[in-house]
Amino acid sequence: MKDLASYFSDPFSALRVGLDHKKAYGDDSIQRITVQNTGGLFDKLIADTTTVQNNLFGGMTDLSTDRAVRKARTKSTDTVIADFKARNSKLNAYFIANNTDKENVYSEFFPQGVQAFTRDVNKENVEQRMKTLVDAIENNTEVAGGATVLQEYQDFQTSYKKARTEQLNKTGEISSGEDDLDVAEAAWDDQMFSNLLTFAQMNRNQPENIKLYMDASLLEADTHHGTTLTGKIKGTATDSAGHPLKNVIVHVLDGKTDNAHSDADGNYLTHPLPIGTWQVEYSKGDRKLTKQVEIKQDEALQVDVVL
Repeated sequence: MKDLASYFSDPFSALRVGLDHKKAYGDDSIQRITVQNTGGLFDKLIADTTTVQNNLFGGMTDLSTDRAVRKARTKSTDTVIADFKARNSKLNAYFIANNTDKENVYSEFFPQGVQAFTRDVNKENVEQRMKTLVDAIENNTEVAGGATVLQEYQDFQTSYKKARTEQLNKTGEISSGEDDLDVAEAAWDDQMFSNLLTFAQMNRNQPENIKLYMDASLLEADTHHGTTLTGKIKGTATDSAGHPLKNVIVHVLDGKTDNAHSDADGNYLTHPLPIGTWQVEYSKGDRKLTKQVEIKQDEALQVDVVL
């Protein structure tokens, strides 16, 4: 029996495949199959594929990342908790950069220790953790970075309460516990794999013909997912007058790496990052700037910022 790997492996259900890649693949496949639809042979297949494509992507306008799409369609309690923990890590890094962790006020923010707010957060304690930080920031707003930081944490409380209420009321969920997006994506996965089987059967001895109906390369995830090739970001942070800024926090969004900080001369250098495109946030106090950068192999990319 011929292994499907002769055609290409099934990637449709893999978490590494983002919705933006799936959309591009689906649109391209429909076009390719239509070209090969001699005598209406694939009329039903095209109709079925178009249906799952429209069901999954018809209402989506922003497909920059799979995570962004999911957050736009549904705000789960797990997502809020994950964002809250990540923000606490940034808050702690901000305190370290400003030596606040050496002051007594630090214990007001993290009375149980920082890990209780960055690692050990769950549905049982998250609301209390949020209240602790909101109270601490209200009492020490400038120490925490200003009014915008307070608003961020108040928004966490609001988002979590809303998501938790919807979860308890089963709002937007079906009986299986999956939301509409999950159902639509599962149907899309099934249809695309069924298409692959159909074309593999039709071209049993010519696997190279699969490219007439589908382009598997469009399903490849962004290069920074799973790659071992790395590069870095370096640069100088200054104010509008050109003076170097010390202790600017350099945070790579979703980079899962420690923040970098600018030195007394405003210079910074990040830890190694997998090659690919990243969003990098630069912040100092209530000043914030986000840049998109592309990391290349063994390169220290120069990115200077003005805050």
